[in-house]
Amino acid sequence: MKRKKDSIEIDGWNTEIEAAQAYNILTLIFKGPDSEFNDVPAPAIETFNRVITMLNRQGWSATDTEMRTAKTLLRIHLGMKFRADA
Repeated sequence: MKRKKDSIEIDGWNTEIEAAQAYNILTLIFKGPDSEFNDVPAPAIETFNRVITMLNRQGWSATDTEMRTAKTLLRIHLGMKFRADA
C-alpha cells in the first residue's frame, strides 16, 4: 500500500464512535493486527468506504490483493462484514 505523505487526515465524523471506528480501520491497514484498537462496535461498510475515499484523495493506493488482505484482517480483527459475507 502506498501513500504520498506521512500523515493522513480523516475528519468530519458525526460521532465519537464513528471516529474511533475509522481510527481502527486506519490502524489495522497501516500498522497491522498487533495494534491497539478502540473498544467500539464493528465499523459499517459505509465507514470503511468513507475511510478509503479519504485515503485515495490523499494519494493513497492499494492493489486488489492488498485490499483483499486488508478486508480479511478487518473481518478477523474488527468483526466487519462486507457485502460478499451476507
